[in-house]
Amino acid sequence: MKFFITLIIACVLIFTACSKNEEKNQNNSSNESKKQLESDYKVRGSSNNIVYNKLNDKNIKRKGSIAYPSNDNTTTYFLNNDDEIIHVKRSFNHYPLDFKNDKSIIDQQVHDYMEKDATLKKIDKSNIRTYYSTKSNKNYYASFDLNTDGKVTGILISSQK
Repeated sequence: MKFFITLIIACVLIFTACSKNEEKNQNNSSNESKKQLESDYKVRGSSNNIVYNKLNDKNIKRKGSIAYPSNDNTTTYFLNNDDEIIHVKRSFNHYPLDFKNDKSIIDQQVHDYMEKDATLKKIDKSNIRTYYSTKSNKNYYASFDLNTDGKVTGILISSQK
C-alpha cells in the first residue's frame, strides 16, 4: 500500500514539474513569437508612400488603381487617377494582433502611412479612429478588421471616412 501511495506521489510530482517546464517553454515560445512579430511588422511604410501622397515606390506591381509592393504581400495601396494614395490596407491574417498586447505595433503600423505629426483626435467606434495632421491640414481614418477573437487581422488607413 505504501508503495502505491509513494508511486502516486512521485507521479504527481513529476507531472507538476513537467507542466511547469511546459509553461516556461510556452512563455519562451510566446516571447520569441512576439519578437518575430515585431521584426516582421517593423516600419514597413515609406515616408513618401503615405495617404494623400503620390505612390513613389519603384518595386510595385500594379493592377489598375491597386498596387502591391513586390517584396511585401501584406500591403495594398489603393490609388486615385493621379496615382495619389487614397487607402492603404495592411493584412495580419497570418498573425493577428491583440489591441492590448500589441498596441505599439498597431500604432506604428497606422502611423507608417500618415504624416509624422498626425495625432489621434477621436475614436468613432471601437474599430474606427480619426487622426489629424497639422502639417498637411488633413484627417486620416484608421479602421480595423477584427477576427472572432477580437484580434486585428487588418488595418485600413484612409483619406475617406
